[in-house]
Amino acid sequence: MADAPPFAAVIFDMDGVLVDSEPLYYAAVSAVLAEDGIAFPLEQYKRYMGTKASWPEFVEDLGLPRPASHYRERSNELVTDGYRSVDTPLPGVVELVRGLRDLGLPLAVASSSRRDWVETCLDRLGIADAFDVVVSGSDISQGKPAPDIYLRAAGLLGVLPRQCLAIEDAPAGIEAAHAAGMTCWAVRTEFSRGLALPDPERTLESLEEVDLADIAGVSADMAAAIAGNLGHTLRADKRLVNEGHNYTPAEGLAFERRTSPGAGPELAERLARFRNKS
Repeated sequence: MADAPPFAAVIFDMDGVLVDSEPLYYAAVSAVLAEDGIAFPLEQYKRYMGTKASWPEFVEDLGLPRPASHYRERSNELVTDGYRSVDTPLPGVVELVRGLRDLGLPLAVASSSRRDWVETCLDRLGIADAFDVVVSGSDISQGKPAPDIYLRAAGLLGVLPRQCLAIEDAPAGIEAAHAAGMTCWAVRTEFSRGLALPDPERTLESLEEVDLADIAGVSADMAAAIAGNLGHTLRADKRLVNEGHNYTPAEGLAFERRTSPGAGPELAERLARFRNKS
């Protein structure tokens, strides 16, 4: 069972959470299929959102006349060009990521996209340095809704999955986070607004709705002070040192970066449980 706040780490999906990149993917896929005179309605495309499904699945599902390699090469060119021009994060992203970073909370990205696309996107958004771990679709064999990507991110962070908060936007991603034993919050975008979401613990219209106190389990005043960069620092013993404000040691301990040597067995158990259900 997932823990309640304070969470020990936060793991973000990228597409649809940090950046509204689904239109980029859909435009690339649609453009390539249009070359063969094939229409790909948005509602049909949404079934694949947030998964590792790609051209082999499209070729089979849509009965396409060319091999997957042809479509993959063409669409990858368009997507790569698109990510090179990305420069606008979704509302609330920078404030939340930087605020959590200031709190000393371990952060990761778990994205089904290719590693070079993830790294390019994070660099373009100016937040690449905020993340301790990045796990991409290039790093795993089983994509979402399998829990592999989240289990790997938790393992690299050294945090038990049940201590992690995952932030997702698509049904497959929410299922993956839950299969990994994590709490999952879902954020809506224009592309995902009509999708039925599989019971996220919280649904957000924007990351602007999230207070640092919701995640770190501290007082709202303290979270606001941190978010405002009022001179708080984190000592080597992980206790908050507050300059000029009288907060309790218990509140300071909420910022402890908890690593878990026992994470390995739980990761293996979660993965085996998912495999047996599939």
